[in-house]
Amino acid sequence: MTHTSILDALDDRVGIRDKNFTTYGLLNAPLVHRTLNPVLHTDIDDNSEPTTPVYIPTNPSIRPTKRDIITTQRRPTLSTTPTSMPQISTPTTQHRSIAPSIITRPSTMRTMTDLPAPLLQALRLIIRANHILHRHGLVDAFGHISLRHPLAPDQYLIAAYDPGAPALVKSQEDFVSYRVCDSSPVDPNAPQGYSERFIHGETLRRFPDINCVVHSHSETVIPFTLASIPVRPVFHMAGFLGSPSNGVPVFDAQDAYRELVGKVEITPDMLIKNQLLGKALAKKLHPSSPVVLQHKHGFTTMGKSVEEAVYRALYTQTNCELLSKALVFAGGDVEKVSYLSEEEAKSCKKMNEKCVDKSWRLWLREVQTSSFYENEEGEPEALAINGMKV
Repeated sequence: MTHTSILDALDDRVGIRDKNFTTYGLLNAPLVHRTLNPVLHTDIDDNSEPTTPVYIPTNPSIRPTKRDIITTQRRPTLSTTPTSMPQISTPTTQHRSIAPSIITRPSTMRTMTDLPAPLLQALRLIIRANHILHRHGLVDAFGHISLRHPLAPDQYLIAAYDPGAPALVKSQEDFVSYRVCDSSPVDPNAPQGYSERFIHGETLRRFPDINCVVHSHSETVIPFTLASIPVRPVFHMAGFLGSPSNGVPVFDAQDAYRELVGKVEITPDMLIKNQLLGKALAKKLHPSSPVVLQHKHGFTTMGKSVEEAVYRALYTQTNCELLSKALVFAGGDVEKVSYLSEEEAKSCKKMNEKCVDKSWRLWLREVQTSSFYENEEGEPEALAINGMKV
């Protein structure tokens, strides 16, 4: 079955965005520039400066800015909201009001209002996803995760260069919105972003059904790109890796550089820092093989949700840990290692997709109870119970 991608025609996603604007009252809101609010224009190739509608409801919202350190004597308390399951919250000592839109730095215009529920939930998810990736060693000061804008599918959200380190993101002010079509910032005055954001923009552009992308420099995975040892699924939690016979595809930036000679300035630092390199990398991905290794660099994976993309990132790393140990026992002979069969991989992939919620609940709780990770936007709503029904 051939996968059909939509690279240039974003009409459907623009239509969804405009419908969301109407639903959340954005069309009649005052027009001001903001970094994460969706841009209201349908011509994605228009180079004119965009105007951005700001959502202004009637009731102000108060959220904490400072959290008490959690200790064994002072445990988190359970709180409820009108729109979600019970959530974990931490006692606070002071409060502040939230601006009417997602911004990246304090502004002189700070109207105290709420955010649309889908956008707030998206922020809560991506903040905690950053924390989870750090806790499990997939990112340090480098590495990143993006999320397609829930109200504007032709845009995506990703942390800014400052604070940069995924473990340090904590609020709406730490994120920037970019256009999927070219990874340009929605707000022309947005702060500096990640140079490798083109990984995210081009992956989201190529796969309209994908909503989250993770890029990691995992030191567990990189050795497999150096020794030309194919990464194949070796246990049931990694069935999503795709065909065991072919192994996970590998992207070599040097190959891409040779093809781009004369088209763009080449700096062989192996960073995916322009649109053409982003496109070359995205071509290595496929819904049936949602992970690509990057030679001397790391790997990228994707998912229909934040939870699915994080699941795939963590278990890609775990699969490489197990494979490296198996190779030691096999004396380095890749043919002596027992991999999943094609049938097993397909069945395990379906199982993986049904069990994402179970893993996410554990990983989320781990970062919620650590005082190191701060989150000013509240906790994401609980996932529905899925699992294998037998």
